[in-house]
Amino acid sequence: MKIRFLLEGPRGDGRDYPVESIATGKIYYLGSGRNAWHSTWSMRYYPDAFHITQADAKHAAEKRRTQGAVFYVSELPALVLVTRYSKYVITQINTGTPLLEYRHSLALEPAAGASVRLSGVTCPVAIGFPVGNAIDSFRADSAHWRHRPPKQNSVLIMRAVRTQNARFNGKDYHLIESYKDAEIDPLIGAVRRWSSFPRGENRSLGWIQAKPRVHAESVLALSARLRDEGYCL
Repeated sequence: MKIRFLLEGPRGDGRDYPVESIATGKIYYLGSGRNAWHSTWSMRYYPDAFHITQADAKHAAEKRRTQGAVFYVSELPALVLVTRYSKYVITQINTGTPLLEYRHSLALEPAAGASVRLSGVTCPVAIGFPVGNAIDSFRADSAHWRHRPPKQNSVLIMRAVRTQNARFNGKDYHLIESYKDAEIDPLIGAVRRWSSFPRGENRSLGWIQAKPRVHAESVLALSARLRDEGYCL
């Protein structure tokens, strides 16, 4: 069994499950000299770039290792929404201040003229409210952004899942299911970043701490506001 992230939000009946808790966490982004999202000349990410632990990210680097390649593992601050069966992680790449432009309440400012409004719900991210509305408010065309982010390579909405291979009636299956109990590292203080270096043939990569290019304060502040029961008043 493997725990990983699936780049999608809630579907079907899962959209109606209420948010049970709101928290912060950090996930691990694996990039290289040719595809690091924080580069000024590359803005792409890859589906297997996001990991639930630092060890998983470093293990993935070993599998992608080629001569001369330099890898980076970056901690990304994220908002975590928990429902009865699922755990959703929301973060943003290609910015040093993830989710800073997100407006938690439309009652606080006039709408930005974006296309998605949520049936008169001005504060969709709240305990007891449907997670589907909460997720929709983070999409690029939502009115909850002061300045609308790009539709690609910006806001990421992920679901924690566990995957395993199974065999049934002589056929092999790859099973994917939501995993609410996934242990996401807590977000405490500043986030970190590491750079790889070769330690010789037949040896694993070495890692040294590098200067981070992301700050966690914007995510921590947003989470604090969302957990305040009176934030929408």
